[in-house]
This record gives sequence, C-alpha cells and structure tokens, in this order.
Amino acid sequence: MRRYLLLLAALTAVVVVAFLLLLPQLPLGSTLLLAGYFCLVTALQHWAVTRSMQKDARRFVQLFLAITVASLFLHTAFLVIYLLSCPEHAQRFTLAFAFTFPAYLLFETTALVLHIRREKQNRLPEQK
Repeated sequence: MRRYLLLLAALTAVVVVAFLLLLPQLPLGSTLLLAGYFCLVTALQHWAVTRSMQKDARRFVQLFLAITVASLFLHTAFLVIYLLSCPEHAQRFTLAFAFTFPAYLLFETTALVLHIRREKQNRLPEQK
C-alpha cells in the first residue's frame, strides 16, 4: 500500500503542476482542492476495494460495483457543490475536472489490475 500511496502522491503532484501550467486562470485553491479531493477519494476507494478482496473474494464484484457507483455519485455531488458555490470559475473548473477524472480513473484501474495479478501469483505456490 505504501508504493501505491507514493505513486498516487506523484500523480497528484503532476496534476497540480499541469493545471498550474495549462490552466493558470484557475485559482490555486481550486486546483489544490480538486487534486486533493481526487487523491483522497482514490486512496479510500483503493483501500476499500483491496480490503473487500481480502475479506471475501466472492463478494468482491458486488462491493466493487457498489463502491464505483457511490464514488460516481460523490464526484457528481462535489462538482455540483463547487459549481454552485463558485460560478465564476465554473467553465475552467469543469474542464479541469473533466481531465482529472480520467487520469485518476486510469491510475486506479491499473493499480487494481496489478494488485489482482500480484494476489493471484502469491496464491499459486500455496495451491501446489
């Protein structure tokens, strides 16, 4: 999990620097809020999914789908709340959100696939 968190922190740093360079009109507070939000939600989502795999592999799919749907609702609520509270930055923030979401989604999906592969490799010697 330590390696995952380091990579997640690196991704977050890259996202912040990219937005500072590509969207300088977006306030620094909004940039940090967006990156921090995605970092926190992604870390919690990864922790919950990997923990569910360890507890009961048969219920993993149900819990994974539930966590995914819940995070989508959370993302929507976060976006709507920000847009209603800061309408002057709505267009730039939505653009930043639209680029940030796939970056973290790709990161989480890749990390989860690699985690599942490692778990399978670790179980193979036990089965022999």
